[in-house]
Amino acid sequence: MLLVHYADLSSDLLAEMRRIAGFLGVGIEEHLWPSLVQAAGFEAMRTAGDELMPFTKAMFTDGSRRFFNKGGNGRWREVLTEDDLALYDARVRETLTPGLASWLEGGRRRTGDPQSAPD
Repeated sequence: MLLVHYADLSSDLLAEMRRIAGFLGVGIEEHLWPSLVQAAGFEAMRTAGDELMPFTKAMFTDGSRRFFNKGGNGRWREVLTEDDLALYDARVRETLTPGLASWLEGGRRRTGDPQSAPD
């Protein structure tokens, strides 16, 4: 299993796409990478969202525009109350290792590769 985090994709899409392709054993000709990365970028996917994900029209108000909202990480913290955040933090501490908790919130660029995490 390969864990891929949105924060890592946002930080360096090319490197993450290369990592995914390597994990899957998929060879990509070098000259194709720029167009693949451009097509997989947030704005390109948001622009083509209705075509890529037509089912979102039935799931979300504003369809794919809502699904591809702002492209940020951790925005959920902005909508929770201080009490909600305290409950979340307590639950994280009791159920997750510190390394996993850090990866969930920030990805491998923050924590390192989950496979090599000591906890």
